[in-house]
Amino acid sequence: MAITLGGITLPSQIVWANQFQKDPIAQDIKRTLGGGLVVTEQTLTEGRPIILQATQDQGWFTKAQVVAVEELASIVTTSYTLVFGSETFTVIFNHSQPPAVSFSPLVWRANSADTDYFVGTIKLLTV
Repeated sequence: MAITLGGITLPSQIVWANQFQKDPIAQDIKRTLGGGLVVTEQTLTEGRPIILQATQDQGWFTKAQVVAVEELASIVTTSYTLVFGSETFTVIFNHSQPPAVSFSPLVWRANSADTDYFVGTIKLLTV
């Protein structure tokens, strides 16, 4: 399965951690002074959070992938295309819940080599 973000090929075994945690409706509930209930609902069309994770067991990033994703995340007000298998989304990095990207080496060394692998998380929002 092909997974790309902004033209960067991501590990094919990366996990979409919240893929089945979709809430398509926004709801606001308020009480009236008389004890009644006012419920306002709206269908959400954008803003779905997408969390991609590489775990200790699967989906490891190469150092080149880590550097490339960190560079994308550092660009302000830019959206990217995420292709996850047969699904395509326009996304931005979710900086409202920092960190938007977080990586750590699979094996800790004083100086990481270009051949080292990393685990981590990428937080995105659909736009």
